[in-house]
Amino acid sequence: RGRARDLAPAGVVAASLLFAFLYGDIPPGPKFDPSRFTPEARYGTIARALEEIPASARVTASDFVAAQLAHRRFLSEYSYQRTCGDADYVILDAADPQTFLGDRARFDQERAAIRALGYEEVASGEGLSVLRRR
Repeated sequence: RGRARDLAPAGVVAASLLFAFLYGDIPPGPKFDPSRFTPEARYGTIARALEEIPASARVTASDFVAAQLAHRRFLSEYSYQRTCGDADYVILDAADPQTFLGDRARFDQERAAIRALGYEEVASGEGLSVLRRR
């Protein structure tokens, strides 16, 4: 009541900032690792293909690649749906732990299944594949 009630919101904000600094992955904090926010070198092998995808194209991408394409208007995440839907492009990443569990054979099997749906591979490299609907 009274003064404590007025100070409570400031206390909640201060505690939130303190815990974010001590336990969160925010830039000034001790747990912040900038290497987690830089693209892996292997993504350079498909970077050009990603740039050539038209802005109006519908894209379905594995979890890690989808984060790099978040600016696109028509983007869905392949990891959860495991379907191409009406996508013009499908981008697979073998490093996606939800879909492929680090299993390269599973990645190859999924890529073959997507090719059978009428997609052609336009770029690939190091466990990555960009497929375009024919």
